[in-house]
Amino acid sequence: MTDDSEHALLLGHLQRWMAKSGRAADLDLLDELLRLRWTYDELRATDWPAGSVEHLLLERWPSKGAVEPPPPERVTTSLDTWFRFLRGTGRLTSASADPKSLTKEAKRAAPRMAEAAADRSHWSPTKILMDFGESVGIDLQEAPDLETLQARMAEVQDRWNSLTDAERGRLMPFPDGGFGPLGDDVDDELDDDEWDDDWDLDGYGPEATVVRLMTKYADRLPELPLPPVPEVAAELRESAYVRSILALADWLGPEGREVTARGLLRPAVAREAYSALGLEAVHRRLLERRYPNEALGGVRAVGREKWIEGILTKPWRSAGDCEPLARLWEGALAAGLIDAERKVARSLVTPDTTDETWAQQGLMAIVGLVESLGVAQLEPALDAMLHSYVTDRGPTSKEEWLSAAVEARVERLAAYHDDDYTPDREFLRGLEDHYAGRAWGHLADTGLYTETDTELRLTALGEAFVSLWLATLVDDLPDEDLPDEDGPSFDE
Repeated sequence: MTDDSEHALLLGHLQRWMAKSGRAADLDLLDELLRLRWTYDELRATDWPAGSVEHLLLERWPSKGAVEPPPPERVTTSLDTWFRFLRGTGRLTSASADPKSLTKEAKRAAPRMAEAAADRSHWSPTKILMDFGESVGIDLQEAPDLETLQARMAEVQDRWNSLTDAERGRLMPFPDGGFGPLGDDVDDELDDDEWDDDWDLDGYGPEATVVRLMTKYADRLPELPLPPVPEVAAELRESAYVRSILALADWLGPEGREVTARGLLRPAVAREAYSALGLEAVHRRLLERRYPNEALGGVRAVGREKWIEGILTKPWRSAGDCEPLARLWEGALAAGLIDAERKVARSLVTPDTTDETWAQQGLMAIVGLVESLGVAQLEPALDAMLHSYVTDRGPTSKEEWLSAAVEARVERLAAYHDDDYTPDREFLRGLEDHYAGRAWGHLADTGLYTETDTELRLTALGEAFVSLWLATLVDDLPDEDLPDEDGPSFDE
């Protein structure tokens, strides 16, 4: 268990309780079990409904956990101690089964974990990918940089698709007896953003992204007044993204719809929203922008259309897994257009709002979207918008931006290699096409810019957003990175 584990505080309380009670538990094992059920099933550490232990040990662990399961006695002892701790300290929720029943579940399921984990039809595609990579000597977990990771993934995928059908069927058996290329959720589960944000590498991550952008444009930033409020409000009224948020709020209504403990729509309700709001078309558009070609190894292995269709049809357990719905949800919450407390999400939209209200709430919604996606993921769009901003809403050439992005990435990656480093520019261009398409696609419906096949150009709404965004950055970065100055506001 690490100090930054999301369950570290609760497990610390358990450790002190064990010292007094004489009970024993493997804290690292418990940390992993709690992580799996929270990440993939949205079950809190204190929620243990009947059947949840069996699901955790016989379904969730084989799918997402380590290849080798822990010894049954350690699992049973650790969970029994956990359940006693929750009951003894009053933390076990009322919706949970009683501790004795939960321990019985653990005792029944733990001895069967090894058999379930050995059945590869229970494994997720990502788990199969990483295990196969390790078996052929390719380590996907310790790659020193993003380029190396992508290159290794491409090599693993190429090797996988060079296997015979029989061998692939042996390594990736599906419950129905079929088999195929690497699963469509590999891209989501090993998403590049997670590597960018989690790795402590210079040149990656949100703060490095902001510093890079500000350094690039600092000497050219104009002192612009905010565009007229009526002009900004008019563009927000035409924003497809804002209209979709209002449609979501209207669908929720004043009575509201049920949400989970995390403040998200329950999966069944989220599927209703997905259908009612026509989000499949939005989802497809996002994926088509994200995968503009077959430059990435995984896409090339199965074909672009099949890859996109696979992601579109992949089941999701949580509303947070549904990208087109999650982006609306974050914006609606940030703008105060919905409320998701007290187990119900309901609309807070007020009719007949003024231009000032439209400007404030609309910009807050877009800021919420940007913050939820992260500046590292949106760097291509933010960079292109800044270029237009410093040229009086002039055009940003997509081709020029992509070429410059490849060279900038080469320069950053060179720091991790010897002097004889020779970058694969074709491969890096494929990466930049992917990253730029994802970023430009995510903001394309906001109204921040107009777009053609060859260029982007900031709108009045986009200019207002950039001005306000730049003002907030000053307060978010360390003093040594940026000067501390006041910025514009619609309240002035």
